[in-house]
Amino acid sequence: MFGDHMMKLNAKNILNFLHNDAHVDKRGYLMKKGEVNKGWQRRWFLLKGNMLFYYQNPHDTDPIGLILLEGCSINSCSTDPTTFSITFQCEGSRTYHLCADDEESCSGWINSLQRSSYSYLRAQVDRMHEQVLALERKKNMYVDHIARRNEEDDALSLHPSRASSASGIEVDSGKTGKHKSGLRAFSSPLALRKKSSNSLEHKTRSP
Repeated sequence: MFGDHMMKLNAKNILNFLHNDAHVDKRGYLMKKGEVNKGWQRRWFLLKGNMLFYYQNPHDTDPIGLILLEGCSINSCSTDPTTFSITFQCEGSRTYHLCADDEESCSGWINSLQRSSYSYLRAQVDRMHEQVLALERKKNMYVDHIARRNEEDDALSLHPSRASSASGIEVDSGKTGKHKSGLRAFSSPLALRKKSSNSLEHKTRSP
């Protein structure tokens, strides 16, 4: 049914895949250039996954051909914006020449076919996997940062003298000192100078 130029696949499994309820990626009419007869023939195409089926008309149950979109490149025609080709890398493989109704339709088909291959999907999965790993690394760095901050806060709560030294307040032992709060503020140089001046003035005035 699929012709000698197709890869050897299990026809029953292919038809099961074709007729199931899986999403159809794209469908529509294209002109296909014949392999033997070089004329152009209008065919109904249906894209599911990495398989491009084509029919004589859209009401047919079974396709007349299948193109497996692996190991191939989709290339637009430099001289005709409505024409593109499917070229396989294997030597001796057939090149498919297809033509859409207009330039916009041609561009849509090219984009859909380029994203349909397993290799493309695999590359997309690998890229998303790398993005997930990058997010996991950022998450772990954030968790480690929060853990270190919590450890520092716990250490300061167990040793208040460390916290008070950062604020310029000395913690009294509580055994001596006039301040009930247990804190002794450091005197500023200006306060010391005023205190010395007042003491000298008091001595001068004394009889």
